[in-house]
Amino acid sequence: MNECADASYFINSKEYLHNDNVVVNEDNNSLHPKMIDFATSTTLAKGKVHHLSPRDQERYRKFHRHVAPEVVGGTHPGREDETIP
Repeated sequence: MNECADASYFINSKEYLHNDNVVVNEDNNSLHPKMIDFATSTTLAKGKVHHLSPRDQERYRKFHRHVAPEVVGGTHPGREDETIP
């Protein structure tokens, strides 16, 4: 998984946002994670922050269980300069 962490760090250092979709391939009895789905990536400048009402958060969690609750609730930690109005 260090490979994915390094790739994610590199992508973010270039001011791109990626949904961090990962698949794992097996090759010679070794697992290799690969980041996929770059079509949904965007630049940091074009990123959007959505604030969901409690009702919308509940609906979102129902259909998008893979998203961390702190992201859906808007309580995840982050630097002030990373917030896009």
